[in-house]
Parts: sequence; structure tokens; C-alpha cells
Amino acid sequence: MPGLESMRRRLSSIAKPTPGPTTPPSHTQTDKRLLDPDFFNIDAEDLTWFHKVNLAVRRDIGKLILAHDYMHIQRVTVAAYQLYQTDASQVWAHGVDYRTVIVAAMVSSLGAVLYAKDHAENLKGFGPSTSDSPDVVQNIHHELLFDFLRRLDCPPDVAGPAALMASLISFTQECRDREKIKDSCEAYPALRFVQDAVRLDELGCVGIARLGTMSKTTILEAVNRMDTRLCHYVELMKTKTGRKEAERRWAQMLEFREGLLLQVDCSVGLEAGRRKSS
Repeated sequence: MPGLESMRRRLSSIAKPTPGPTTPPSHTQTDKRLLDPDFFNIDAEDLTWFHKVNLAVRRDIGKLILAHDYMHIQRVTVAAYQLYQTDASQVWAHGVDYRTVIVAAMVSSLGAVLYAKDHAENLKGFGPSTSDSPDVVQNIHHELLFDFLRRLDCPPDVAGPAALMASLISFTQECRDREKIKDSCEAYPALRFVQDAVRLDELGCVGIARLGTMSKTTILEAVNRMDTRLCHYVELMKTKTGRKEAERRWAQMLEFREGLLLQVDCSVGLEAGRRKSS
């Protein structure tokens, strides 16, 4: 009987529990759970320094802007390691020390924090100075990050490449000198994983949420950032998996962009040809 079968299907669907929305650890507090060495396959001889770096990054990160808090580091580090796991079989990835991928991701936002602190101390000691050039800033980031890691007993063969890669992830830097970044990716293939992971965190739903923490003027500043910066991320992805995920996340952002522009457009009720009301 069609009617009976239809009723059975309805009852069956009612009986199945409907999954609720995923609940975060907290809606108001930063998730401060440390990165799990077991997940990242950290060997026993590396556990001590890894834990020190883990704690120090959590302590120091997030002191400049909310968008670069410890939860950002959690996401970027996990993403970088997963990209490595997926593409480790690629010819260009042979010989990559996955520890450098993990550590570079952990300190990927820390260079700016250390640089700002170092700059403030220099101002106290020597007074105002001229602005550093982009290359000088990158070199200072590299040195500060290397010193930071070595003080925590991170071995030189990890600290050196990780600090250098973390100093090279800047989008602005790549736009200014693409050949330099291309050469750096050839010399340090692990940079591809870290750079892709950092940029993926600016795309998709999480990227939309982070746009709000970066906006300082109007909500349309988010659209400007998408149109002038984020629109280039897909083409700049260095791994096959990273590019595929970037394409998916960029599509989400484009849908958000169109919806935002549609919902903020109230020009029908505004005076024509005027920027401000008199």
C-alpha cells in the first residue's frame, strides 16, 4: 500500500536523531588547548623542546590583533601538517623535514609580534628612526624567530629553516618579489605547505569571520580586502590540495560578498549624488 509505505518512511525519518550544530569549546573564550604532539608524530627526543615552543607561542601570540590569536595558530599548524601528509609523495616534497613545517606554522604570525616588541625597545633606547625596508624587516623577522626558537632549545636544523620560512609567508612580500618567493620554495619546499595553510585561514567561512576582526572603518572594508588581496590567493597556492581547497573557500566568499553588497544597498532611500547628508 503506497499510503502505508509513505507513513513508514515518515516515521523512520522521525525516529532518526537529527544531528545538532557543532558546538565549539567556548563561544567567548579563546581555545587554549596546546597542539598535540601525538597528532603531529613528534618523536620522543623532540618532545621537550616542542612543548617549550608550544607554550611560548601560546603565551606570546595574539598581542597585536585578534585575527592572529592562538586559535589561528592551531588552525594553521593543523592545516599545514595535513597538507604535508596529503602531498608528501610529490617529487618536490621528498626530503622535507615535517618538523620544519610544523614549527614554521606555529611561529608564522609571531614575527610581527617580536618585531613590534624589538622596535619599541629600540625607540626607548635610541629614539625614532627611519622605517625599515621590506627586505630588512624580513631579515629581522628571520633573526628574531630563530633566536626565539633557539632559546627554547629547538634544534638548529629545525629552527633555521622554520624561522626563515615563517619570515617569507607575507602576501605583500610575494607581490613585491615573486621570483624571490619562487626561489625560496625551490630551496625550502616545506614553505609551500606553510604558506598555503596561512592563506587558507583567510578564505572561506573562517576568512569571513576574520574579516570582521580586521575591519577598522566600515563593513565594506571587507569587500575591499577581498577585491584587492584575497582574490589573488587561489592563483598563489603552491600545493595541489591547497589550491583545490582555496577554490572551494573562495567560492564561499564570493557568495558572501554578493549577499553583503545586496543587503547594505539602501541607495533607493538616499539622496542622489551626495556622499553626506547635510
